[in-house]
Amino acid sequence: MRKLLLFVCFSIVLLFMSACGNEEKSKEDSSAEQESTDISDSAREFGEKFIKALYTIEDTDFDLENPENMQAYQDEFASYFTEDEFEALNNKRFFIMPQEVAAKQENTIEVKDIKLEASDNSEEDDSIEFEHAFTLIFKDEDGKEVDNAELAGQMVIENIDDDLKISRYYDEGIPNELLQP
Repeated sequence: MRKLLLFVCFSIVLLFMSACGNEEKSKEDSSAEQESTDISDSAREFGEKFIKALYTIEDTDFDLENPENMQAYQDEFASYFTEDEFEALNNKRFFIMPQEVAAKQENTIEVKDIKLEASDNSEEDDSIEFEHAFTLIFKDEDGKEVDNAELAGQMVIENIDDDLKISRYYDEGIPNELLQP
C-alpha cells in the first residue's frame, strides 16, 4: 500500500512538472513567433519605404549633367543597403534611372500598389526574402496621368546589428521605351 501511495504521489509530481515545462516552452515558442512577425513587418515597411524613396519623383529638373549632384543623390540610398549591394547598384547607376526617366519624359512619378510577399522559408538567420510588385504612375505637369508601368522583383532584407539593410535587390527596371523622350 505504501509503495502504491508513493507511486501515485511521484506520478502526480511528474505530471505537474511536465505540464509546467510545456507551458514555458509554449510561451517561448509564442514569443519567438511574435518576434519573427515583428521582424517581418518591420522589414516589409522598410522595403516599402525604400521603393517609395527611390521611385517617387516630384521634381523633373534633375541635372543629369552634374556628376557631383548625381553621386550625392545616389549616396542618399546608402543607408538602405549593405555596402556590397550599394556599391554594385551604384556602379550600374541604378538609383539615377528614375530621375533620368522623369527628366526626359518631363513627368513626375508616383508609386502605387506596393505588394511585398515574404518567400516561403525565407526567414532564416535574420534575413527575409521578399517578392515585390508595384505600379509607377507617370504624370504630366498638370497632374494628369500619361503612362504607367508595372514592376516586379525580389529583395533580401537582413537584420544586421538591429539595423535593417537590403543585401540583395532586383527589379525589372523602368521600361527602356520610357528612357526616350
